Amino acid sequence: MGAPLNPEQRAAVEYGDGPLLVLAGAGTGKTRVLVHRIADLVGRGVAPWEILAVTFTNKAAGEMRHRLFELLGDRVKQMWIGTFHSTCARILRRYGDMIGLSPDFLIFDDDDQQKTLKALLKAHNLADEVSPRSISSRLDYAKNRGLDPAAIQTGLPLDDVMKLIAPAYAAQLAREKALDFGDLIVKVLELCRHPEAGPHLKTRFRHVLVDEFQDTNLVQYELVRELSEATRNLTVVGDDDQSIYAWRGAEPRNLLDFDRDFPDVREIKLEQNYRSTSVILDAANAVISKNLDRRGKALWTEQGGGDGIDYHQAGDDRGEADWVARTLRGLVDDGAFSPGDACILYRTNAQSRELETQLRRYRFEPRIVGGQAFFERKEVKDVIGYLRLLANPDADSAFARVVNVPPRGIGEASVDKLRQYAASRGEGLLTAARDVARGGGPLTAAARKKLTQFVELVDGLVAVQAGGASLAELTIQVVERSGYRAWLDDEDDGEDRMRNLAELVNVASDYEEEQG
Repeated sequence: MGAPLNPEQRAAVEYGDGPLLVLAGAGTGKTRVLVHRIADLVGRGVAPWEILAVTFTNKAAGEMRHRLFELLGDRVKQMWIGTFHSTCARILRRYGDMIGLSPDFLIFDDDDQQKTLKALLKAHNLADEVSPRSISSRLDYAKNRGLDPAAIQTGLPLDDVMKLIAPAYAAQLAREKALDFGDLIVKVLELCRHPEAGPHLKTRFRHVLVDEFQDTNLVQYELVRELSEATRNLTVVGDDDQSIYAWRGAEPRNLLDFDRDFPDVREIKLEQNYRSTSVILDAANAVISKNLDRRGKALWTEQGGGDGIDYHQAGDDRGEADWVARTLRGLVDDGAFSPGDACILYRTNAQSRELETQLRRYRFEPRIVGGQAFFERKEVKDVIGYLRLLANPDADSAFARVVNVPPRGIGEASVDKLRQYAASRGEGLLTAARDVARGGGPLTAAARKKLTQFVELVDGLVAVQAGGASLAELTIQVVERSGYRAWLDDEDDGEDRMRNLAELVNVASDYEEEQG
């Protein structure tokens, strides 16, 4: 079971009902406190399914679930443990029909969103005036604050563009039965205000617990307040000294002013650090103490001493990278440690290039940690694009993604003409493509022929689907009939990418088994 809890940790774990704020410095065991508090709640009679624990990353949610399984066994499976987005998606799939959402709605990722916005800007002849990223940034800004993206007035030309594009984007999402990440929380808040769903959701959880509370934005805070409104059993764990995400919408004042909304809150500080030496903590405390907006705490440890901290100020990024590589080479050559013992942390991915260059100069072979997530890989997204189009013929973003994948000679100019033709008729791209295949529309004879072949491919897959094929079998048919397998056979990394598609077939099979 590990070392016993220290007095502050135990106080947080055993606290009863009511609002609780745990100020947890780095390395003070906050995850352990959250896990043991949940286990303690179950031990005091709270049903596992009445507990909601929200984290910011899937990794953190998985770690929490794993630790709770060691304490509670299979009862953890009945708990709601996940990120804000996954929790909201789960709520919407269960109750979203009350506000007109289909339970099988799609979630647009960043790539889907950028391509959809790019198409909308082209359709409104605005592609040369503003970038899709500018639009998505304004959308995120608004949704993170619960505002209408089309109504924000900043005095910039983007305001007028948003009046056109924001409603068009929302309409396209609705047409494709899709939500973006920002919509997930906004839609759950809409559910919370629904006359039937609202009262149920506000009493659904007896205890709501939030990790990394300093990183919450305004709508996330509003959400957990709504879900804990009836019981007021809201536990938040955070560290105002680690609030670094204001640039993406986080509102540190959610933590700093928590007692404004919950004047009867119990505040417990976790200050004993189990991770670092006193040298590290003394330096960190000296820097952090200069911060103006903080609730105040001082980390300490029983681990005295420790190696000193070397500080080097370089003239530029090359000088910085050279110093790092040269220092490491000296330590390795002196036998202090081996190359595999060294870890270099940098703030942005762009900094890796110069570091890699200098490390190779000093005879190191650096290994960059962190790869692309499975569902973000191109081949996986391409095949899912086909499946999306089969599930929803109005999914224009899926059509645009796969119409020329693998390459079949249908260029952007042809797709733009098709998009204009579809808009003039008020129909989706696939429906318009069928019209073109029958002789309608403005495309050339060569483009019409290629588009007709694509329509025939899709219709053939529709027939496979209608014939009762399983999702796994349909996925295999997409890979084969589309020519994707043959295309990958000629690619240098084709074998690895085919392994990813084989894994996608396994995912489809597992999904069907879970659905019964």
